[in-house]
Amino acid sequence: MFFSWLENHFKNKSNSVLLLCDLGYPEALDLMKAFPQRVLNVGVSEQNAALVAKGLCAEGFEVFIYGISSFTLWRCAEVLKLYFGPEDSLRIIGNGGGLGYGLMGTTHHSIDDLGLVSLWPTWTSWIPARDQEVPEVLTLLTQETGPQYLRLTNNAATGKNNFEPLRVFSQGDKLTVVTVGPMVDLVLEAAHQETGVQTFCIGKWPVDIEKINQHFAKTGRLLFIEEHQEPGSLSSQIKSQLDGSRKNIRSLTLSKSNIAGSRDALLKMQGLDKKSIASHIVSMKNRVHDKD
Repeated sequence: MFFSWLENHFKNKSNSVLLLCDLGYPEALDLMKAFPQRVLNVGVSEQNAALVAKGLCAEGFEVFIYGISSFTLWRCAEVLKLYFGPEDSLRIIGNGGGLGYGLMGTTHHSIDDLGLVSLWPTWTSWIPARDQEVPEVLTLLTQETGPQYLRLTNNAATGKNNFEPLRVFSQGDKLTVVTVGPMVDLVLEAAHQETGVQTFCIGKWPVDIEKINQHFAKTGRLLFIEEHQEPGSLSSQIKSQLDGSRKNIRSLTLSKSNIAGSRDALLKMQGLDKKSIASHIVSMKNRVHDKD
């Protein structure tokens, strides 16, 4: 989806450039043939890609860096932090967000990326919930100023909803659930037999936290579900800004692990599977509201 969208984008925007980090992308072959001067393989060198991108941005180019999420950020974090500002049209496309590359092991697990990018005040993160949203998100992303990070994690589920930075997928007045990106369909499936559950899905960061705060004030119970480690997570950042008691707030997040496996297997191992999530939803919904 990304390369198909990018080929059309290249046709309409002559100053766009793609940098690849030598990971082997058969999907990029058509693009490379059509625009040989605008697709550059920088080798296994993400920091070099970031430095090249800064030079190109300084000359007025829009630069896409495509690679595995855990590498395109952490391997060049110092360069991204120090050199890029609101004047730069940088778009980092990180594939395998969360546990998307679970079988490849810890080096490929990207469970701290959103926390890292949120430290840089001029950056924006995008987390589409479903594959079908990727073209729309890319179009919106390229209309923004400053550096942008797109976190891709496969979710083939379909829906009629258009992308929004913060969407409500189910409504209720007994429990507030906040999830991020592609976890939302697993959460909706886990909660489909429960009434009174309002599910928010974050698709862009920073986001309007006040909408979540207002609903939490009504329910008094809040459950965060995020494919990210707890420190630096979006849920931890939202939690710090909420009004009211923290006693009725629970977070289901990830812990770092040296175990490799499929995304589904690793999520289940850490209590982020359908059965575990459903259990937490029932428990939180029926929990006595402690206002102290």
